[in-house]
Amino acid sequence: MVLASNRVIMPWWDTDAVMYHSVVSTASRYGPNAKACVSLPLHEDRDLLQIPPWLLSELFLLLVTAVATHLAVSFAQTIFHYTLGHHRIGGQLFRNHINFHHTYYSKDHLVSPKYLAEEGNNTPFFLIPVVLLGACFYLLLPTSLFVMHVFVCAASFYVHVLFDKEYHVENSWLQRFAWFRTKQELHFVHHRHANKNFGVVHFFWDRMLGTYRRPDAGQIKPLAVMYQPDASL
Repeated sequence: MVLASNRVIMPWWDTDAVMYHSVVSTASRYGPNAKACVSLPLHEDRDLLQIPPWLLSELFLLLVTAVATHLAVSFAQTIFHYTLGHHRIGGQLFRNHINFHHTYYSKDHLVSPKYLAEEGNNTPFFLIPVVLLGACFYLLLPTSLFVMHVFVCAASFYVHVLFDKEYHVENSWLQRFAWFRTKQELHFVHHRHANKNFGVVHFFWDRMLGTYRRPDAGQIKPLAVMYQPDASL
């Protein structure tokens, strides 16, 4: 605290001194009528600004729910892609994925002016387990956590579909980002080596499953696919 020209100047960070000086000044100005003011606790205003513990706990649970939901969607996508998209146990999903998606985009023909998904699109089928999972969590989670779960689940599903599409679009708007180009190269490895890199957004699942492969050194730039549907079909 510094005295200058009969004024008391206190550092802004010394909140106790500032509050004390304010109380004492009020008491000296109004005399006995300020007794109630002087008796106020110095930390009352500070306590009002503190976040209640129950709110911190709720925010923490919401954060955990959001992270866990996204990771669950990402892991499910990797497992479904591996088991249903690349093994005959997947039935029609396997045939669609191999006969269309991996036929459109194969070897070094991995991009096209627009995404080719007129036939053999498996995306709607993957909504089924997502909806079933959401129904289970509706019975288990409190309302606030369930709402967060649904929101993140929908957002994560959308991101997976968006990335899988934009990886194969020539001059995608996401190409400006280095992290996207890295993920795109990892995804292209899957189209050159179909038993590797089943992830779409996160590839650490492949490291855990033993299916991860780095992009080949000196890999040539992918060529654009000029797919034309057979008019006779």
